[in-house]
Amino acid sequence: MKRFTVWALIPIAAAAASDSGAPIEIIGLIGLAWAVSAVCVLEYFHRKELTRAQHELNRRIRERRKAQ
Repeated sequence: MKRFTVWALIPIAAAAASDSGAPIEIIGLIGLAWAVSAVCVLEYFHRKELTRAQHELNRRIRERRKAQ
């Protein structure tokens, strides 16, 4: 949960940096870090789902072989 909270605060940090007059490169880097972390989180859950589906498929194959 702490990671999600930090991840959710990144856009707020970018807005604060923008309001404080930070260079556009810094704001861009903050946005890039947020986008990369979002892709990593999505990839993690995608792989988790693929692993679950593969385990389910393997379980069904084992059951079918036992039934024969």
